[in-house]
Amino acid sequence: MAFLYRNREAPFTAIRDALDLTGGNLVGHVAKLEEAGYVQTRRVLARVFEVRYVITDKGREAFRAYVDALQDLIALADGAP
Repeated sequence: MAFLYRNREAPFTAIRDALDLTGGNLVGHVAKLEEAGYVQTRRVLARVFEVRYVITDKGREAFRAYVDALQDLIALADGAP
């Protein structure tokens, strides 16, 4: 989600390689994210057939809420009010 949050859209191979995942692992993760409505899959034909993943508005909102919650938790752990 962090990769897509930053890039908005990315090819399967770029995400797989950046996260050092196998293709099967990435497909499994993306399937769960698609079920939640956080990611959409696009198939495009440029010079070759390519699978691209796009973060949805719902996915952006959910990821931002997750990051905010983590920041609050870290602040509490650091003793901030």
